[in-house]
Amino acid sequence: MVVILACPVAWGKVWAENCLDADSQSEMNFCASNEAKETDRELETVYKKLLKKIDPEDQARLRAAQSAWVVYRRKQCEFNTSGSIGGSIHPMVLAYCYAYFAEQ
Repeated sequence: MVVILACPVAWGKVWAENCLDADSQSEMNFCASNEAKETDRELETVYKKLLKKIDPEDQARLRAAQSAWVVYRRKQCEFNTSGSIGGSIHPMVLAYCYAYFAEQ
C-alpha cells in the first residue's frame, strides 16, 4: 500500500471508476489494464486530431515531444511503482500510473 500512497492523489479519479468492485486481484489488474488502454486510446485520438491541425514543422516537433513523453511516462511509472514489483498488485498499480499520465 505504500506504493499506492506515494502515487499522485489524482490517481483516485482513475481508480474510483469501477475496478475496486472486482472480487480478486487478477480481476482488478485486468480492469486497471483496460482502463489504461482506454485512456491511451483517448489520448491517441486527441493526438491524431492535433497532428491534422498543425503545419508539418510543428508535426515533427509534436512527434518528437510525444516520443520523449512516452519514454518519460514509462520510466516515471517504473520508478513510482517500484515498491510493488514482484507483488500481485504491481500490474494494477502500473496500469493506473500509465492512465494517470495519459489523463494529464
